[in-house]
Amino acid sequence: MTRFTEDDLTCDAFLGGKLHLWQPRRGRGYRAGVDPVLLAASIEAKAGQSVLELGCGAGAAVLCLGARVPGLTLTGCELQPAYAELARRNGGAALEVVEADLTEMPLHLRQRQFDHVLANPPYFDRAASVQSRDPGRETALGEATPLRQWVRTAARRIKPKGQAHFIHRAERLPEILAALPHEMGSVEVLPLASRAGRMPELILLRARKNGRGAFRLYHSFVMHRGARHEGTAIAMCRKSKRSCAGGRRWSILLLKRFFTNFTPMLRCRVTCGSRCGPLKFHTPIMEDCMALNAHLDTLKRKHQAMSEAVETAQRAPGMDDLKVASMKKEKLRLKEEISRLSS
Repeated sequence: MTRFTEDDLTCDAFLGGKLHLWQPRRGRGYRAGVDPVLLAASIEAKAGQSVLELGCGAGAAVLCLGARVPGLTLTGCELQPAYAELARRNGGAALEVVEADLTEMPLHLRQRQFDHVLANPPYFDRAASVQSRDPGRETALGEATPLRQWVRTAARRIKPKGQAHFIHRAERLPEILAALPHEMGSVEVLPLASRAGRMPELILLRARKNGRGAFRLYHSFVMHRGARHEGTAIAMCRKSKRSCAGGRRWSILLLKRFFTNFTPMLRCRVTCGSRCGPLKFHTPIMEDCMALNAHLDTLKRKHQAMSEAVETAQRAPGMDDLKVASMKKEKLRLKEEISRLSS
């Protein structure tokens, strides 16, 4: 595809104005949305580490990560020359951009390994979807390179104990898991649901090279409050009076959320706004189930002990009737709690 002209572009603000990116106007090419911002927010990088993004486009994900965590060495690999040019313009000296197909990386990139490799692969298998008329959007959204190739390429570029990070459609999760090489372990999956009670549409997945941790599936992160678009946990695409090049200013704000368990309250704050905090993977579903089962076992033992105490008290001569009634009330309360948690 041809290079973009200045009239084809807007300069948009991300992370509450901490980062500005040049990208195509609507109808002129692929524009970054919330997905790369969420991907960047989920990465627990540290200053001094190296990061590679496969298919970096205009650089939204890798530059959002760099804006949140200073001191990273950032590299992006992009197939389309026009978008690689935008990434260089957006990142400047902070981002090395390699213009290449991820299946045919140049030798100097194949010889390097990184602490973190991230990717937002094209979501749609064109055998079951309609192709976009715009070449840039089609390359970003339509799967020309198989998903398994993205996963395996990412795994090869990771240092020992480094991590791979993906965001993708929830229905493609089995393919990603199947494509992970045997050396990739400690797999964690965070589903992303638009609203409470709805099926997750996207997932965040990370895996560690030579990791030995058990697979973890987390509770869905709910991005909007309520049944309708009122009072959101994600405030996105807000117009601002101050924008550069007459473009629309985007602001992504993930508000504070709290997650509770049977044990002390766990706090998970996600702020991809001006404070640019990380999106934490929180308490796993499986750990919650284990805690629930243990709690039920404790209640059942207490109920059994109370039943035996009531029978003993009823047989004892001269037992206070009020005390027996109190014990029966406690026994009933335990039974109701067991029934509620078992349903």
